[in-house]
Amino acid sequence: MSLMKTAKSDRWFYSAFFGSATTGPLGTIVALKVLSVGGTVIQYGVIASVATLATVIASIFWGILIDEVNERWLVLGISYFGVMASLIGMYSSTTLFNLAFSYVVASFFQAAAGPASNVLIMQLTTKDGWSKAFGRYNAFSSAGVVFGYVVSSIFSTFFSLNSVILILSPFCAISTALVFVTLRGVSTPPIERRALALNRTSFISRLLSNPTFFLHLPRKEDLKGFVRMLRTSFNRETPLLYLSLFVFNFSSGIFNTAFNPSLVKKGLENGVVLGVNLFVMVVQTLSMRIAGRPSKKEELSAVRRGLAFRMLGYVATSLSIYFLASYELAIAVGLSFALSGGYAYSLIYVSMFSLVFDSLQMERQGGMLGIVSALSGVGVFLGSLVSGYLAFYAGYTVTDLVAAVFLGVVYYLLRSFKE
Repeated sequence: MSLMKTAKSDRWFYSAFFGSATTGPLGTIVALKVLSVGGTVIQYGVIASVATLATVIASIFWGILIDEVNERWLVLGISYFGVMASLIGMYSSTTLFNLAFSYVVASFFQAAAGPASNVLIMQLTTKDGWSKAFGRYNAFSSAGVVFGYVVSSIFSTFFSLNSVILILSPFCAISTALVFVTLRGVSTPPIERRALALNRTSFISRLLSNPTFFLHLPRKEDLKGFVRMLRTSFNRETPLLYLSLFVFNFSSGIFNTAFNPSLVKKGLENGVVLGVNLFVMVVQTLSMRIAGRPSKKEELSAVRRGLAFRMLGYVATSLSIYFLASYELAIAVGLSFALSGGYAYSLIYVSMFSLVFDSLQMERQGGMLGIVSALSGVGVFLGSLVSGYLAFYAGYTVTDLVAAVFLGVVYYLLRSFKE
């Protein structure tokens, strides 16, 4: 039996390809555009942090909406249409504030695609086909990101960033149309969003699309319980894992926010910067496909190995920024970021999210998942905010090294975990 017969096979997966082609390179393009109009890395850091905050709020809003409506496909279509409208707003922006506002709105709408598509996959596929369907959907999405970077890097070499934004916009229009054509009126069995947290494959896929996942807002007793865990059992695995997630996301926020501005500061052209990011995404996509998910016994060692590679990549990037320039720099940072953001990414995120899945207790699943999501979101928010000021006043080399130090803190926190 083929997957999703009632949804006209899996043709709606192509919406993920075209949607990701738009949203994949968007963060890089915004960084380049902010700097091109005279903005500073501090201003970009603030914009990136506010966009992260919008994503966290959006995860709550869209999650509640998905729980309340039966037409989950409509939420997915609204997501793509909202991103397209936001890009048109970015294209017509004449001030830094308007550009920032449009990007934040795009981040808000983009956050709806992950939970909506994940629930749709579980609705339209038999349970024994979930793993295959999630893998295929993620492959479409990853290929879309790579395609988006190819288009952006080529066209930004010959045209303005505004033109690139305009070129990417129709891809979201195609995604919106595909959703309406392939999913409108499709009869689907009811399934709650909570089901995403009950299956390891769907849980990991959901967090890979957006690491903030709220079944409900953390309650007062959830917060008190987490604080109590930190005070009374700090050396136990669960509180250490959650604290590690916070520090890891804080470190990632610092490094990722400063990465593209550091290349611009060293004189690399927009097309080259996007090309570096393209190479990283290709490595990341291939790593995810080839390596797959580590076995349960190998998850902790995979996280540690990934952290070591990521630290090495951060240090190599910082040294390249300090010593190299021009195309030598592009090649060096491409290789080092591919190590930290490509190969190491596939090891750390998949394995760490699997460890989080194992840590969730059924009776407190919603509350603790909310705590994990809040810690992850706040970590990226603070990291992006700190990164702009750190890069502006201390330099990009110091910023990358600070990010590497915090990865070392994560490694230290996880040292007591048992295999």
